[in-house]
Amino acid sequence: MEYNLLNHKAPEYPEETINLVMENRGYDEQDLEDFLNPKNMNELDNELNCLQIREFTSFCRTIGHHNRSGHAVLIIVDADADGFTSGAMMYQLLKDNFKGFSEINYFVHSAKSHGITEEVMEHLEERMMDGRTYDLVIVPDAGSNNIEEFKQLRENHIEVLILDHHETDNTFEDFDLSLVNNQLIDSISNHYVGAGMVYLMAKYMEQHSLQVQKGYSDKLLPLFLIGQIGDASDISQPELRYQINKALNEFKEHNEFIHYYATHEMPRVLSFRDLSFTLIPKINAVSRVGTLEERKALFEALASFDHPEKITVTRTVVDKLTKKRPKKEVEVDYYNETAHMLGRVKNRQDALKKKHHKLLMESIDTSYGIAVATSDEMKIASLTGLVANEISKSIGKPTLVLIDNGESDTVFGSGRGFEDVLPDFKQWVNDSGLANFAEGHANAFGTEIKRENLSKLLEYSNGLERMDGVKDVDIHFTNAYEVQKHLIALHKYTNVFGGELKEPTLLIDVTVPKASIKRRGTVISFWIYGVTYTIFKQNEEVFDKMMNIEGDEIFCQIIGFGSVGEFNGQSRPEVVVSDFNYEEKETLGFGEDTELEDLF
Repeated sequence: MEYNLLNHKAPEYPEETINLVMENRGYDEQDLEDFLNPKNMNELDNELNCLQIREFTSFCRTIGHHNRSGHAVLIIVDADADGFTSGAMMYQLLKDNFKGFSEINYFVHSAKSHGITEEVMEHLEERMMDGRTYDLVIVPDAGSNNIEEFKQLRENHIEVLILDHHETDNTFEDFDLSLVNNQLIDSISNHYVGAGMVYLMAKYMEQHSLQVQKGYSDKLLPLFLIGQIGDASDISQPELRYQINKALNEFKEHNEFIHYYATHEMPRVLSFRDLSFTLIPKINAVSRVGTLEERKALFEALASFDHPEKITVTRTVVDKLTKKRPKKEVEVDYYNETAHMLGRVKNRQDALKKKHHKLLMESIDTSYGIAVATSDEMKIASLTGLVANEISKSIGKPTLVLIDNGESDTVFGSGRGFEDVLPDFKQWVNDSGLANFAEGHANAFGTEIKRENLSKLLEYSNGLERMDGVKDVDIHFTNAYEVQKHLIALHKYTNVFGGELKEPTLLIDVTVPKASIKRRGTVISFWIYGVTYTIFKQNEEVFDKMMNIEGDEIFCQIIGFGSVGEFNGQSRPEVVVSDFNYEEKETLGFGEDTELEDLF
């Protein structure tokens, strides 16, 4: 376990810890203040002043025209957290402010799909055959690569608006449609995702008094935050900090469902991390394995549809006397059932992920620089990214999980990178020239490859090796007794970190009583000096080796990341271990020992 200590200063007081970490990142105390209390960039230099975004003009004119004409509009909801939130934001924006539309409707994909798919085209065709043609289709968070579909829609006199953030080479200059994509516009930060683009559109309408009152965009802030965090945007960027912080501070306001969920299912004091580990994974689970009814229920909750206050549902109820668990009909809050539904779908997804991870691991060839797993089960098409991620972490290699349905000469699926081997797996796949495409994020993307090229891609990967580099460490605690108070001090600044501003990495020397070491499945943990240390994905052999070391104590050197949870109003510091050594007392040479009883 090699490491590089970025700063040999040791914080004497807990309050100094954050300054030392920011110094390691190249920031000073004023920078820290700017992260904690970011100024509105609109007021500083108009960088985010929507009045300057001329590309919004034709977009808004088109909406105004169809609204005045009493036309019908359809919003396409992309199948991920950003897609659901940006679609819900667009729906609310039109429903609340544009009363002239004869119909404002939405379309959710029945599977994890993006943009204007064959399923969308079939729906539009059915509407035309029924004489109920949509006049306008709006595609937030997608659409920049749907050229052929746009041609067909224009031939049927359906106008299209795209509000996207994905990379594209298409400008659609030869088409009669409005495309607003921040990857093509210098005046808009490319760190805004789909939800961010809808938020900026609402701000533009406010500033131009286009039927949207000043301050309305605040109503969209909770959805904006979910979309930005959910699509892994770099929230450390100055142009995002003001909106992101404002959204977090007002997260429980403006949206009834989010207020309910945050109040009942999330910590009292929210952080960006809380969203990443609670609501967002559940929204993504619905987009992957949810039924059409569950997808619609989620969208309508996010978009603040009218609903009954109470509904009757069937729940398993524990009889306190008999301990039996009969199913009964009970009356619950509408949003209570939506929250329960999210939990059920997440559990369903996790069971499927575990099953197919195990199946694919049995047949995967790990002798190449990357791993490729194929399956003929179409029902896991929406899980390829999740399963690829699990395999990648298990074997320490970039991984493709692909669906081969035998109906064409191509396979399709997802790639997940492993940065110790490749910093940008997507670029590597594209550079190979063997894929039809690889689109998405650097290490999380969708791809399509000709079946005959799979073996060539594996051969192409020969020579790639894992580079277990030296790990950068922010702070070295030689006395584990100090860790608790410093973690609590750092926790006050949790929301400083995110995006490219990585959370602190800690190096800790700790003497561990063997009696405190526990194993549950593949998780090893121990509690000492008020801090829980958690080590994931460890087999029984590692645990046995630790317990077979002579003596009642083990000397460990740990690299990990700290966090602080709350339970019944009490702080619970934790270190999630990313790497560790464990040795006998004599071999580590930590210096003079401190008796355990002196520290409790």
